[in-house]
Amino acid sequence: MGCAILLTMYGEDRELLAKTLALAEENNKMLHQMRRGARWHNLFSVLRWIVIIIIAAGSYYYLQPYLDSARRIYSAIAPVASSTASSLQLFLPDLSHLWPR
Repeated sequence: MGCAILLTMYGEDRELLAKTLALAEENNKMLHQMRRGARWHNLFSVLRWIVIIIIAAGSYYYLQPYLDSARRIYSAIAPVASSTASSLQLFLPDLSHLWPR
């Protein structure tokens, strides 16, 4: 039955069907290109995050001795700074009345 309908088509209908087929093939080709582009985008996104994580881990590994040294210095200075602040409060008069609230 389907073949009989195709055989009895007029010229204008055949042209329309041919154009539709050409458009469908072109759309299919564009969709495959878009899908391929999306795959490449996903791949490069994953690779970018892997590189970022590797750089961050490498930076931490490289900077770890310096960070440990800064942490030790801070832990040594922190008690001195807090005791200095408390001793300054004892020696300086209350200046809170100079600032408006």
